[in-house]
Amino acid sequence: MYIDLKNTADDKAYPLSFLLAVDDKLFADRQISFKRTSVEGSYCRIGETLSVEAVISAEISFVCDKCQKKSGTALQIPFNDVFDKEGEYIYDNNIVELDKALTDAVILNMPYQLLCEDACKGICPECGCDRNIRECGCNEATDDKNPFAILKSITGGAKNGSTKV
Repeated sequence: MYIDLKNTADDKAYPLSFLLAVDDKLFADRQISFKRTSVEGSYCRIGETLSVEAVISAEISFVCDKCQKKSGTALQIPFNDVFDKEGEYIYDNNIVELDKALTDAVILNMPYQLLCEDACKGICPECGCDRNIRECGCNEATDDKNPFAILKSITGGAKNGSTKV
């Protein structure tokens, strides 16, 4: 999306609404694909500075980081940035390109871990069973092979990362 500053009045807000093309190759290693990404908001020019406030709405499909099931979700990413001749996002000849800054916002706001559901139990590292479907009982096995089992005795048997028993 390009904005021509010559066609804007100073200190006047203009609506912003368009579809953003996000390259799936940016997230190929995480198996994330973008179905639809839209941008809704407004922009305002003050002198030679353009201020943009918007929300990026993205529908994505992905493979769950714990259980490897295909899933999807909707992301709402706030965007608020300034474009001028000397900032992070500069412009030439009164033409401002928004796509790079908006794509950067999507990349920086992508969740670190994508799960099919918040309570996803994942795959058992012992037997490969999907713990969301059935419990395999491998968790109850002895800690003979676990080099960190000694930590249970140090913390008094705390569970789930807690320091309290």
